[in-house]
Amino acid sequence: MSLSNSRKKAEEFIQNEKEFHLGKLVTESQHPKTMNFSETVQNNTQSGLKMLFSVDEDIGPVYKKVLETDEFNELISSFFSAVLEGKRICFSGCGSTGRLGILLEKMWRTFWSRAEELLPVLKTKLPLISDSSYSIMTGGDFALIRSLENFEDFQSFGRQQVKEAKIKKGDVFVAITEGGETPSVIGTVWQAFESGAKVFFVFNNPAGILSKYLKRSGEVIKGEKITKLDLTTGPMAITGSTRMQAITIELLVIGTALEVAIARVLEKILTADELSVLNIKKWRTDDYIEKYKCLLSTISSRESLNQLAHVVELEEEVYSRKGFITYFSDSFMLDILTDTTERAPTFSIPHFRKNDDYLSPSSWAFVRNPFIDTKSAWFNMLMREPRGLNWDSDLYKSMGASSNLCESPPKINNSEIYKFQIGYEDDPGRYQNAASTAIIFLAGEEVSKYEEENSQYRKSFDNHVKKYNKKGYIIINDILPENIDKDIVMHIPYKAPESQLDLFLHTAIKLVFNTISTATMARMGRIVKNVMVYVNPTNKKLIDRGSRIISDLTGLKYLDACEALFETIELIQKSSSEKKFSDSPVKKAIELINNGL
Repeated sequence: MSLSNSRKKAEEFIQNEKEFHLGKLVTESQHPKTMNFSETVQNNTQSGLKMLFSVDEDIGPVYKKVLETDEFNELISSFFSAVLEGKRICFSGCGSTGRLGILLEKMWRTFWSRAEELLPVLKTKLPLISDSSYSIMTGGDFALIRSLENFEDFQSFGRQQVKEAKIKKGDVFVAITEGGETPSVIGTVWQAFESGAKVFFVFNNPAGILSKYLKRSGEVIKGEKITKLDLTTGPMAITGSTRMQAITIELLVIGTALEVAIARVLEKILTADELSVLNIKKWRTDDYIEKYKCLLSTISSRESLNQLAHVVELEEEVYSRKGFITYFSDSFMLDILTDTTERAPTFSIPHFRKNDDYLSPSSWAFVRNPFIDTKSAWFNMLMREPRGLNWDSDLYKSMGASSNLCESPPKINNSEIYKFQIGYEDDPGRYQNAASTAIIFLAGEEVSKYEEENSQYRKSFDNHVKKYNKKGYIIINDILPENIDKDIVMHIPYKAPESQLDLFLHTAIKLVFNTISTATMARMGRIVKNVMVYVNPTNKKLIDRGSRIISDLTGLKYLDACEALFETIELIQKSSSEKKFSDSPVKKAIELINNGL
């Protein structure tokens, strides 16, 4: 590609894609608390971690404010009515919000499955309640592992997935988008609305800014029959990394509404004795706020920071020596998988690799279930079969997709999903390097189950990690088991309060892993100040973000930065396959510009 063609691409992007110029959004700006993050964490890991957690303090006041709104109470009432009327509760999202929707569905299914075991009468009083929740992720569940290029740019794709989900009148539909502007998610909003569902639109930028600068967002926000929840907490700890604070408050707010609704439903249909069997928690709004403050205080304490710093420095050492980290988990596999898959697009490191792919590099971090095979592990992780997509060329054409999608539809069905082997299958490539490390993750009730020295639960973990030269533990619990090998133990002394959905335990795991992965990548030079310079621009939003990052860090005008990005993308595409997997066009463009090339 010649320079003039790169210039032409940049001019066309600026002229024709104004709806994807997102520099005015709060979530795309830099947070003043973390301006010197990369330098700080490289000099002192604990100080860098503390800096990241300081931004999570922004969530508390917004969380409290939202829980006192009419819109939040309407969300609770809608969940309550949907359960009693036999309707469905559906979540839609893209990327991080899509993974959040899948997690919320899993949390819902897990609660009702356990409740039915404890109280079989529920199967009669609330038939099919476990299946009443549904999640739609742009690109289907394949995108849980790997985001699909350009999929989020099409509202028609979101509409099609809602059609396939058979959303009906009376269902409750919660569309979640970090920035409030994702086209595919907005497509789900309109299709669900037209299908007669009660629609909620959850986002993390000021409604006024979205309405002013983005037509597609403004149309939804101005829709009188669509309920809006503005959860703006401010800039992210890492510029544009909405997997952090934006997703955290969305998890807290929607999770709280679900928990309250569950308590109200069961209080209505069960006797006092039946309620006591389930140990249902009925917390006030202030209780939820205080429990979040307690969580944040505990995991940002000096003791926890020291433990987290050990994990960060361990991962940095392993990756620097070309080794891999493999997490072994049971109940919380989805939580860990979410963070490990999100590292790839955020920091331009290798994605999870299919079992028939012998060319792509292995992912630096991976997660496995040591008890069951891959197909069973997928079901156990989701509490249902995966939902891959079986879209063909004709369907892509009817949706107005780009020519490359129409000509070569991606394989994203369940058969392809099962090629990501997350079960107990042996994979010598993950432990042959002397630096590669296995980490057993335990939290909540799992800790006591593992503590039983001769239990089958413990043996299954130990049989798999013994293949690795190094093994360690990450334990989130107030109790540290006595009879474990303590060579590498990272103990976060947090006892999460039990509730309907174990909301604060899931939140704790999210905060811990987001912080570990972000700090590790910063220590390895993949963040500059508080900017994701290793972002991989796979859609229009990321092309805009990449151009702005280049402009901010080099002083180039936006047009020139955009041109440099397109030119660098072409250079990397022509490079060796190894370079394609390790180079970030944004980082490479900055280096070339700073070197005068």
